[in-house]
Amino acid sequence: MLLRIMVVAATLIASPAAATTLVAGSNSLEGTTGAAEPKLNGVVQQDTVDPFSLSDGHGTLNASVQSRVVLSVDGTYDFYWRVRDITYVATAPGGPPLSIGALRLGAFGSGVLGVNANYQTDGLGDRGPDSAYVFPDSLTSINFRFSTPLAAGESSYFMFLDTDATSYARTAVLDLSASGAPISQLRSTFGPVAAVPEPATWALMISGFGAVGAALRRQRRGRAQASAR
Repeated sequence: MLLRIMVVAATLIASPAAATTLVAGSNSLEGTTGAAEPKLNGVVQQDTVDPFSLSDGHGTLNASVQSRVVLSVDGTYDFYWRVRDITYVATAPGGPPLSIGALRLGAFGSGVLGVNANYQTDGLGDRGPDSAYVFPDSLTSINFRFSTPLAAGESSYFMFLDTDATSYARTAVLDLSASGAPISQLRSTFGPVAAVPEPATWALMISGFGAVGAALRRQRRGRAQASAR
């Protein structure tokens, strides 16, 4: 009996946390896996790698961000980012080496409130962010924050936003923030967009508008005839 309790307790402790539903302000992240959340399993649709650099008076940090779009098993798109290839070159004495404190996203669709966020531990990377911060005055912006910044030689797990999007484009933006003041250049990344109706849908909409217009014209004509009597 004692052994069974110990096994159950160990399983509960080791179980990955589910994705966090984002609210305004700070959201704690604990990491998850595809086994814990089968919805995350899917087919990669896009995968790009973009270079970034940050400099201060003492050196330059170079890194890459891998951006990925996955068509999940429920037919919607999820968006992933991973910081990798981090190097640092000192150019002057003094000051600690730069390290990455946050990956920052902006212009992400119509907003991130209610979207599920986390990082996936059953893949490439060394560690994930501790939290995701949603700015109350800009609900399309989110910072994935590392309380212990990513240093040269390290990489992050894939951070993700699990959305209900059915269409996407390279319309969002991202940058990297150093543990000090420097911020990298801004680059585009993938985000959800409103789906464009299919031609058949447009035809139905147009015919519907025509039917409504005809009904209104008949109604006005009937009123005019009634008032003329």
